[in-house]
Amino acid sequence: NGSVSNVWSDPANWSCGTLPGINSDVIIPTGAPRYQVVFSSTEVRSIDLKTGSSVTIASSVLLKLNGQ
Repeated sequence: NGSVSNVWSDPANWSCGTLPGINSDVIIPTGAPRYQVVFSSTEVRSIDLKTGSSVTIASSVLLKLNGQ
């Protein structure tokens, strides 16, 4: 939800209160106060970017999608 910062790895930025992991289906909503930046390599099952939302991946960082 981006309520605290733009740091992907901060659990407070996620509505569930935990970091998304390998089995997570991440939804990035429209109108979040901040959109997430991935500063360290991570893996999730999927990401659903709603219209007007975004995720930034820092240089030399890998965001792996393992679903489907």
